[in-house]
Amino acid sequence: MGNALPLFAGMVAFPLLLIKLGTERFGLLSLAWVLVGYFGLFDLGLSRAVTHVVAARANASDMNAASRAAATGLTLMWLLGALAAAVVGGLTAWLARGLLEMPEEIRQEAVASFRVLALSIPFVIHTAGLRGLLEAQSAFRVASTIRVVLGVGTFLGPLMVVLLGGGLIAVMAMLVVVRAIGWMAHKFAVAKFVQISEKDYVFDRRWLRPLLTYGGWMTVTNIVGPLMVHLDRFVIGAVLSVAAISYYIVPYEVVTRVLVISVAISGVLFPLFSSSWELDKKKGAGYMRKGAVYVVIILFPLLAFAAYFAPELMGFWLGETFAQEGTPILRWLTAGTLASAVAQIFFALVQGAGRSDWTGKLHLVEAIPYWLLLIILLSQYGVIGAAIAWFTRSTVDAFALMWLASKLGQEYRRNIRLPLMLLIATTAYLLGSLLMEDVAIRSLFVVVTQFAFTWFAWQRLMSLEDRAHLKRVLYSWKSSGDGK
Repeated sequence: MGNALPLFAGMVAFPLLLIKLGTERFGLLSLAWVLVGYFGLFDLGLSRAVTHVVAARANASDMNAASRAAATGLTLMWLLGALAAAVVGGLTAWLARGLLEMPEEIRQEAVASFRVLALSIPFVIHTAGLRGLLEAQSAFRVASTIRVVLGVGTFLGPLMVVLLGGGLIAVMAMLVVVRAIGWMAHKFAVAKFVQISEKDYVFDRRWLRPLLTYGGWMTVTNIVGPLMVHLDRFVIGAVLSVAAISYYIVPYEVVTRVLVISVAISGVLFPLFSSSWELDKKKGAGYMRKGAVYVVIILFPLLAFAAYFAPELMGFWLGETFAQEGTPILRWLTAGTLASAVAQIFFALVQGAGRSDWTGKLHLVEAIPYWLLLIILLSQYGVIGAAIAWFTRSTVDAFALMWLASKLGQEYRRNIRLPLMLLIATTAYLLGSLLMEDVAIRSLFVVVTQFAFTWFAWQRLMSLEDRAHLKRVLYSWKSSGDGK
């Protein structure tokens, strides 16, 4: 919910902001939203490093080390934030004059606006570290609550400004204010919910190397990963046409929204992987297996419906022409999305075990072959080739992360078998939608197989404890609905 609810605020704000600001200024605001999201790259992976170290040390009852690591990481993040703000502020003139095409009359306004926006960088970076502390001690409810307020404010704050007659500079100032308020909320939450040894909460240079080493490889992943995710649309435009991008982007943006579920689950599991790594590998392996299996249980029925009824869904939403072009793309992407969702669990596991270098090196190895494959498949199969390339990369990434997880020890190797076989079977099922045309046959097949999968998941994949817990939750909902 913390990731999804702000999107609804954006849907409300976008048309009104577009009317009030105009096309050019709204485009600059859109760029500002993207930049605020990417400002987190300036933390050099330290927020994830702080979460990992504090979770591991706190679980080992070593609050002295946890407190010193937290103080060292957060101090570094303040310094990095101030440095990044100065750099971005100095580059704004080049950004507005040399890189972006815009009417001359708003160019000076754009320079001033982005200089104001640069003031938010220290808040963005330090907030990421504070949120890492909350997640390290499993304070997910308060962290997600703040994230909802912060995300909604990012869209509704600028809307309030323009409705009161403010311009682009005032809108950027409001974004800074929203980030500052979010930072203060995280500070308050950390003081209330995070156990820190006050006397040991001091900068300790001995923590610099482990934090920066772990964070450095995280930065590699944070840079290369998004490039592999987002560069494909530029390659499509270059190899095929700009129009072809639409046939790929629309199904991609729709189907990959379900990844918000696996992101949330892996975010909860990461500190548990970190805390169990040194003390209880058997428990960590159990978390891994359950996390991967439950991601499949939750997402597979949704993706199966999207894959097997893609022609009807696309036709109803966007018309017959788009359905013909977009259906095979959507079907390949559903299979790739499931692989990507499962991969996130193993990604969190490997990093929770302190091997951020493994994931960084894996993404470096994957990048160039993926881009070459993308170009070749686009040339051979058109825009469908982009979907095949994305599916291939996502699947290879999932299997590679499983292999890396198996290198962590016998307990992990033993618990990988079930998620591996489940991923292979469900991926084959989703790709089977490419072979079925008749809607009646598809409908019957989906109904029968999904009933069978539900029974199998309940009887064979879910533990007795989890079944009992789910029954209690459903009963409590039913009782609430009956007014009891």
